[in-house]
Amino acid sequence: MSFERLEVECRVITPMFSRGAQQSSSGQYPFELRPQSIKGVLRFWFRAVAPLVINVYELDVDGLPEKEKKKWRNVKYKGLKFLEGLIFGSQERRAPFGLMVNPFDRVQTKSLGQIEIEYKVKFKNQLIKSMGSGNLITTYDYIFYGLYDTPKMTVSEKGTVSKYLPQDSILTLTFFFHDPKVKEIILSLLQLISIFSGFGAKTRKGFGGFEIVNPQGYQRSVEKYKDVIEKVTKMIKEFIEEHNRKSDVPKLVLGRTNFNGLPEFPSFTHCKVFKLDNLADSAPTEVFKRLYKIQIDKQKRKVVERGWYPELKHKLRRLNGDCVEDLKNALLKGSHQITIPPSILGLPLQYQNLQDKNNPNLFRGIKVILYSSLEEVEQMRNDEIEGRKASPLFISIHKFSDGWKPIVLILESKITSKANLGLEKDVQTMGAISKVFEVIGFENYEKLEKIIEKEMGGVCI
Repeated sequence: MSFERLEVECRVITPMFSRGAQQSSSGQYPFELRPQSIKGVLRFWFRAVAPLVINVYELDVDGLPEKEKKKWRNVKYKGLKFLEGLIFGSQERRAPFGLMVNPFDRVQTKSLGQIEIEYKVKFKNQLIKSMGSGNLITTYDYIFYGLYDTPKMTVSEKGTVSKYLPQDSILTLTFFFHDPKVKEIILSLLQLISIFSGFGAKTRKGFGGFEIVNPQGYQRSVEKYKDVIEKVTKMIKEFIEEHNRKSDVPKLVLGRTNFNGLPEFPSFTHCKVFKLDNLADSAPTEVFKRLYKIQIDKQKRKVVERGWYPELKHKLRRLNGDCVEDLKNALLKGSHQITIPPSILGLPLQYQNLQDKNNPNLFRGIKVILYSSLEEVEQMRNDEIEGRKASPLFISIHKFSDGWKPIVLILESKITSKANLGLEKDVQTMGAISKVFEVIGFENYEKLEKIIEKEMGGVCI
């Protein structure tokens, strides 16, 4: 079978983190971005677009033998699963394209530095540094959680962190296409990913962003994101129409999916996009600071200033009183049901180090973990497993004529399968603390979007 070889050259916009498996002798982890990881990103955004084109629940199998019909009978997203198999491959068929990633031993990478113990772990790095002034300390550790190894308990030992691709690095992806229509789908998906996401870790927080330099015609222009989505859907529709003409069965059912409420996975059928003009700056690093900084008064042990994202979570916490106080009350058997609004921004949530003004030791050693009860779906297996529900917010950093600004995409989806929005909980304690209470999640995206627009400076685009 003949194929077309195509090199896609991408320029890194914001630092790209993707840790290799093997440590070097110096303790550093190399940067490594594997083809499987990139294909996983392509699959995710393909699933987000597909419901605009087909009924993901339906598949025309009328002409199949009874044994084949039976195989599809209990598959929930049979249309999506079959279409995804045609484009990305499955156990029954090979994918109509291949992918290689350029070796990174010839690409300049940088190290985030080392972690040192000074009473507590501090993250010292070249991107964003913690700064102290008197009793105030400003930290940005939140966005780097999970990107480094914490050191051992002895002060003399140091932890290590991973290398990363810095801004302006060139990432080259080599594709081998056996189908020209699949080529157009993949390139259009890459353009969509470049606008709202990226590759590697922390892409929902703005890292791993890139733009397509070559081939030309796939600009990273957020103002035209609707045109890009329309282009992706057009390419997928043309692919399906050709398949349905050439194949007897199964055939895909064209037409936008009606989810009867929120979809169970992120989809552009339910989305909003905001621009945060109020966080504009001349450098991406400063935008990250405005997004994620937390300033703490060490003497009072109190947060005195929060960046955009921590402030959004704080507003959700206090949406109806204070859900953390409600949780403590439930642990003390004072309530039977509590609502946790921050659950809309992703699960699991972990609550520990709870404080009681009158009894400092009351909640010592207590940890409460809240999980999604969203049912596992085979083709969503990489995204929603073991009670995890990733954040519906995708933050990307873009350059405009008046500076760099964050863009916030919200892909609305369910956080739980339970009709009453009930979440699973794990109360870990050695004491006589109540476990008999119900935790309710929060899926009011209209309220979330109103907070972003009315209170957080978001401009809907």
